[in-house]
Amino acid sequence: MSNVQFIQDFPLWPGLKPAIPMIVAQGTTQTSEAGSATTKDIAGSLVTVPKGYFEPGTTFKFTLAGTRSGTAGATTLLIAIGSTTVISIACPANTAVDWMAEFWITEHTNLKMQRCFGRFLMETEDAAVDYADGTVDVSNEVVIKARMTNASNSDVSYCNFVMVECWKF
Repeated sequence: MSNVQFIQDFPLWPGLKPAIPMIVAQGTTQTSEAGSATTKDIAGSLVTVPKGYFEPGTTFKFTLAGTRSGTAGATTLLIAIGSTTVISIACPANTAVDWMAEFWITEHTNLKMQRCFGRFLMETEDAAVDYADGTVDVSNEVVIKARMTNASNSDVSYCNFVMVECWKF
């Protein structure tokens, strides 16, 4: 039975329009960020969203994972729409660990209001979460991407895995 047939034959909830995620980007090319001079795009995370596609009910989910060495300053992960950061989360400065992060960016209304949530998990059980409202105009073609930066020149962060999913309701 196909996924489409399954959804049609077994509705999950009366009146619910089901959504199946679609992987729109994936990468395992290592991105390293050493020092604090720049914010670097994470390889494999860039998604070009066609005009009219990022409409209300559309969600992009970013899953990222990697390692971090050094304990002098925080590592910050962020999601940008175009050149505008819509959400960012920092890993504590005293943590040299493996890490994993997830971000959800949902277009809420009128192609100019995003609801953004993210969590940054470290193997030491430290966690950081954030919620933010984005106000980027997404009515035309836009680029969404993950980025990272370090607060100290002596720390190095690596992103070894990225996957971007798109959900449309």
